[in-house]
Amino acid sequence: MKKILCAGIITCDTMLRGISHMPAPGDAVGLTGVEVHVGGCGGNFAIDLARLGIPVMLSARIGKDRYGDMVMEILGEYKDLIDMRSLVRDSEQGTTFSAVCIFENGERSILCNMGSTLRFSREDIMEECIRDCDIFFVAGSLLLNEFEKNGEAELLKRLQSEGKFTAMDTCYDVEEVWLPKIKDAIPHLDLFMPSYNEAARLSGLENVDEIADFFLQMGAGNVILKMGSKGVYMCCKGKPRHYIPAILNENVVDTTGAGDSFCAGFMAGLALGWDFDRCAMLGNAMGYCCVGSMGPQAGIRPLNEMLPLVEQQEKAAVG
Repeated sequence: MKKILCAGIITCDTMLRGISHMPAPGDAVGLTGVEVHVGGCGGNFAIDLARLGIPVMLSARIGKDRYGDMVMEILGEYKDLIDMRSLVRDSEQGTTFSAVCIFENGERSILCNMGSTLRFSREDIMEECIRDCDIFFVAGSLLLNEFEKNGEAELLKRLQSEGKFTAMDTCYDVEEVWLPKIKDAIPHLDLFMPSYNEAARLSGLENVDEIADFFLQMGAGNVILKMGSKGVYMCCKGKPRHYIPAILNENVVDTTGAGDSFCAGFMAGLALGWDFDRCAMLGNAMGYCCVGSMGPQAGIRPLNEMLPLVEQQEKAAVG
């Protein structure tokens, strides 16, 4: 099995469930429940892989505070599968924290204090982990400000030259800078896999083919656009462009982490030596399971329980 190294965001998430609407200043709205989880693109990605049974090396920065202690305690439950040698504790910045407001229809809004994530740097990634990996995945680009300014593109270029597979996901840029943050990195990606909304903001375009062409012309080797309930749009080298439909879940509980679960499933497939379409089908299966449970990772099952969902999609594609 190929070895995966993920560099990305880890947050301590407080999940506020059952919100009917956001209160006006001075008003109050009741909740149906509160939970604390490890979140962030990197945290979700790593735990999703571990729940599948796929090992992963995780590089990120958290604070030396109570929130960081909670993150370490939760990640410790997966210590046999998550290698945390490159997880740095920051004594000057608190752990990135999010309040995730989950509405009655399963959609969410997020309030975030970026904290330690903004200080994550190239130096935080252990050289030993870089040497050991076969797949390098940047989870939640556009918020890794220090990494993106100092060392991200150079590291991706080096990894490609060494024959390693490089990939990147994005998240919403709260600073509204967008493309300038990652334009130097895109030419050194074997796979760029943003959500449609984020890809549209990055490119200034709306048509999926024009968006894909934009990133391919910048130098990305392959582009996959995550289209939410529509599934994913595959723009892969040497193959016709096509959609792989999502597996629709009629009992959506919480959409938090659905995009991260797709990425985890896709990279797990790559680690197992699958082709891109089958990787995307595992990603779809992960997304289906993710949204059916509260929290970003609770619904993820071991790989052998995911395979029937992959086979279901393969049969539908042939039919």
